[in-house]
Amino acid sequence: MSTLSSKLKVTLDEAASDQVGLTPVSGKVSRAPAWTWPSGSGAGQADRIYTAAITIPPGEETLLNLGDGSLTDMFGAAIVFTTVRALYLTNGATNDGPILMGGGATNGWPGPLLSSNDGLTVRPGGAAVCIAPDLQGFVVSAGLTDVLRLVNNGTVPGTAELILIGTSG
Repeated sequence: MSTLSSKLKVTLDEAASDQVGLTPVSGKVSRAPAWTWPSGSGAGQADRIYTAAITIPPGEETLLNLGDGSLTDMFGAAIVFTTVRALYLTNGATNDGPILMGGGATNGWPGPLLSSNDGLTVRPGGAAVCIAPDLQGFVVSAGLTDVLRLVNNGTVPGTAELILIGTSG
């Protein structure tokens, strides 16, 4: 049986300066929150990770079932998520349109959205990171709300990178 230890870190460093009258003014913002999940299925833990580089034909969708065992981990073992603790989705910089996550798949997984009919747009070169470290996380209910829908709204094949960290039970 494999074990999993995960850490996701987001870093923001910003500096600004201006002249106010005769006085130079500057400010700085620096944040680097990090989330760590030791192996397990309780609050603050994760025991499954799914990573994929996905190419979506123009104007089409890719459906990923998070709860039926059709996804596999890096060892080729089937993954059945019951919760997702972290979602990381990028849209390739060379794509000419947004990647839409969500938006009405049958048995759609709402994940971080309010409902499975809602959508999240990731612009070309952009990313979305959603984190739910608590016990509930983003719930996956096999056969009910377990299908993650990705749509390429561009005119060329779109590339996306998807990482899901979560639990199996």
